[in-house]
Amino acid sequence: KKRNMMDYGGNDGSGAGGYGSPSPSTPGGSSRTRKGYDEQNLVPVTIRMVLNAEMPSCILADGREPHQVKLVAAVRESTPGSTNIMYTVEDGTGKIDVKEWVDSDSDNTAIVKLRERAQNDSTYVRIIGKITEYEGRKEIIGYSVRPVSSGNELTHHFLEVVHSAEKFKSGNQIVGAPTNYGAGMNTSGMGFGGNGIQPQSVTPVKQHGMTENSGNDIKKALFDYFSNNSAPSDVGTPLLPFIQQTSATYTESQIRQAVTDMSSEGMLYSTIDENYYNLV
Repeated sequence: KKRNMMDYGGNDGSGAGGYGSPSPSTPGGSSRTRKGYDEQNLVPVTIRMVLNAEMPSCILADGREPHQVKLVAAVRESTPGSTNIMYTVEDGTGKIDVKEWVDSDSDNTAIVKLRERAQNDSTYVRIIGKITEYEGRKEIIGYSVRPVSSGNELTHHFLEVVHSAEKFKSGNQIVGAPTNYGAGMNTSGMGFGGNGIQPQSVTPVKQHGMTENSGNDIKKALFDYFSNNSAPSDVGTPLLPFIQQTSATYTESQIRQAVTDMSSEGMLYSTIDENYYNLV
């Protein structure tokens, strides 16, 4: 299948890279020390940000050190193998290869169907993974490669990229730590053209009857629930049982708002749909 070559200045688009590359935890791979729990963050990124990352320390241009990254991109080519699937994806800021390891013996039907959909050319997918480098070319080891539910997910992702970068800059702390929304975002390092966005100051809107403390209580309860009921597969832990168990204390809208906040803060991510999640 012929590749649709695109040159973004940081990747010449010549061929696929990373085939057979060693995992960071295997002999021949990286010897990086495992990060502490508080450093195991999930950072939304563009492909340009990945291509500009400093390796092997994996530091983004703005100084963040992502443990895992999340991106949304279109599949330009996929090559299935016996143990992995290689994707070439692009998001308008660059193009990169993604390797997803597979286990056909243990994967259930739902996972297999999602994976088949993700392999269709021009399909937009949400990728959770880790930045690696093989033979001088950056690639992503994809822990989760799933089709997006709608076009809104692409728009939301790019807004999340800008928000998390500005949040880090204004708070000078890791992504996920609480801080205030601010104005004057500059997106020059994210691959959006470098002109910057200057929105009006935004005040967070809270759910009716939901105070800051009650919001933290829900997040703690959700964190404990997902920790104690972690799923052994990529399907994730269902959210609906928690909603039913806590219906006397929290409304469903409050719970889903807390889940959205935790996803934005890099604490968890959705798997097959908005009712199944895994902790990062």
